[in-house]
Order: sequence, then structure tokens, then C-alpha cells
Amino acid sequence: MKSVFDGYKPTRADNCGEVYFAGANTGGGFRTSYGESASEESLERVYIIKGSAGCGKSTLMRRIAREAERDGHSVICYLCGSDAHSLDCITLDGRIALLDGTPPHSVDMIFPRAKSEMVDLSRFLDSASLERECEPIVRYTNAKREAYAAAYRYLAAAERVEDGIITLARTMFDSGKARAFAERFVRKLVTRKAGRGRVSHRYSHAVTMRGLSRAESARDGWQTYTVCDSMRCAPLLMEILSDRF
Repeated sequence: MKSVFDGYKPTRADNCGEVYFAGANTGGGFRTSYGESASEESLERVYIIKGSAGCGKSTLMRRIAREAERDGHSVICYLCGSDAHSLDCITLDGRIALLDGTPPHSVDMIFPRAKSEMVDLSRFLDSASLERECEPIVRYTNAKREAYAAAYRYLAAAERVEDGIITLARTMFDSGKARAFAERFVRKLVTRKAGRGRVSHRYSHAVTMRGLSRAESARDGWQTYTVCDSMRCAPLLMEILSDRF
């Protein structure tokens, strides 16, 4: 069955083994995983980068990620949910995070200086030049805001169409057989000696300004299974897996 969400283009971040999206544009607005991937409660240090569009937030994170990988550190890159060519967050060795703290994922320090610091890139802006270009900046910013509002209306409409398709399809879906398959798959996948695992939520797809995009990761040594599902029945398998792990 064809889905309105088919056709995503793979996107890679330079020198990053694991790549995800920091959030996603949906019919219900923007959704983000910052609370899990860049939490001050779970990490040793969080650097929140502030500044206007184009001031170098993504460039700074990309350079740090490149240097960290070169020095042998484990780096996870989180792409911008609206622009797959920009970074919104990186984590280093699962201990340190650098993230874009500006809207639509505005972030403030919870434990200032104790566990987090603010990095203000706006101090490097050329104020005189920006003042001279005030009129077009305001005009384009307003146009962007209107375009986003229209895009969210279209996404909401697409989700309603998708919901209708799924509702009809599920009347012909044998959930009992699907659960039995899931149980057999889990028994094959998980050995009795396997320890407890961890459930992580990641965005692998996003509707961006350049179209539909998919984050493509290179996970050396990982055994990865991709669940292909056109009727949103994948959560059935995921629920069983999470219970077992």
C-alpha cells in the first residue's frame, strides 16, 4: 500500500556514525526529542548555543563533531527537522551535548554553570550591517512564518488522509497472527542470557524545507532491523520488544 509518507531521501551528516533528526514537523506541530537526547539530568554537561539564523550554530557543532570523531570520541549527530543540511544537536561519548537552544526548540539552562552553560554567538553579529538590511529581514521572516503556518495545515490534512487509509486497512489486518509472529521473532532475537536493554526514541524521518528526508546512519558492529510497515502495526512488535528488553 502506498503511504503519503513514502519517498524519503537519505541524508548523512559528515563524519558521524549515528545520525537522527532532532525533531520533526507534523500535523500537530513541531515535535522534538531534546528532552531525551540532551537532558541535563542524564548528561554531565550541556552547552546551549544561542543566536540568530545564520550566525554559525550548526557550523560550530559540525566542526566540533569532526574534531571529536578524529580524536576517537563517539559522536551522535541530530539534524535539523526543517533543514537536513543543518545540525541541531550533537552528543559526545554519551556525556556531553551541544545544542541549538533557539525556537522552535527553545532551551534554557536548568542547572546554570553546575551542569550547563550558555554559548552566545550573537555577539559576533555585525549589528551595523543587520540594521541596514532591516526591511528585507523583517519581510522574509514574516514570509517564512506564513509559509510554516501553511505547511502545518497541509501536514494536518495529509495526516487525516493517512488516518482514513489506516482505519480501512486495519479492518483487514490479523493482529493475532501479527502478535504470534512478533513473539517468534523475539524468541529468535533475544537469548536468555541477554541483559536488560534500553528504549530510546529517535526521529529517523522528517518533512523538511527541501522535501522528505531520512537520516541514514552507519552503525559499525550493530545488528539493525528495519520494520517496514504501511499500516502502523510496527508498534505491536516494538511493544513486545520493549517488554522483553
